[in-house]
Amino acid sequence: MKTDPRDNSVVKTAEDLRRRYLLQGSEELTSSDSVEISGGKIRVITVDTAIWGDKRPISSGGVYNITGDIERALEKI
Repeated sequence: MKTDPRDNSVVKTAEDLRRRYLLQGSEELTSSDSVEISGGKIRVITVDTAIWGDKRPISSGGVYNITGDIERALEKI
């Protein structure tokens, strides 16, 4: 059994707890520049390149490219 941290009530499974947050707390969830909420699903909006001032997370492919750029720069030293 799990406990809902908001009110310490008991829920049977983690899935029940997730549903409870989506159904009862949906008015608390809002979309932003890096998060999209649609149809009860949450999606993180990522970018492939690092842009100064952009607060969205970088995708794994973007991190791979940045790491490669750093490795090539270090090879020149």
